[in-house]
Amino acid sequence: MREPTPRPGVLVTGGGRRLGAALCEAFARAGWPVWCQYYASREEAEALCERLRGEGHSANAVEADIASEARRRALVDRLCAEGPLGCIVNNASGFEPDTGLDFDEATALRQIGLNLIAPLDFARLLARHAAAGDGIDRCALHILDQKVYNLNPDYFSYTVSK
Repeated sequence: MREPTPRPGVLVTGGGRRLGAALCEAFARAGWPVWCQYYASREEAEALCERLRGEGHSANAVEADIASEARRRALVDRLCAEGPLGCIVNNASGFEPDTGLDFDEATALRQIGLNLIAPLDFARLLARHAAAGDGIDRCALHILDQKVYNLNPDYFSYTVSK
C-alpha cells in the first residue's frame, strides 16, 4: 500500500510583514504547510511562524535572498526536498521611489528583477518540480497592489515592473 502524499506546502515570499504575513496566516489556517520567506524581516517572520505553530499549524520562516536565479533555484530545491511544494505566492517586492525623469538604471533593474523576473522564475521552477501523476495541482500567485491602477509618478520603476 502506498504512503499518502503529504499535503503540499506554500511558499510566501516577503511573508514576514503586512500582506505577506496575512497570506501566511490565511494559508496556515486553511491547512497548508507554510514556508514564510524573508530577507530583512527575521524577527517578524520568526514570531509569526512561532505563533502559527502555537496554534497547531505548520509554519517555518525561511531566510533567502531571492534576487538571483541561483538563489531562487536553491530555495525551491531545498523546500521541495523538505516536502511537496504546491504553491508559490510572489509577494516580495522592491519598492524604491523614483520618477520617469530621475530613475537610476541600477535601481530600476534591481526592482524589475525582484518584481517581474523573480515571480516568473519562481513559477517556472515550481512547474519544473512537477512529476507526472503526483496528484499535486500547482499554482503561482502574483501579488499586485494599487500602484498598478493608481498611477502617479512617485514609484516609476516599481509600477513599471509590476
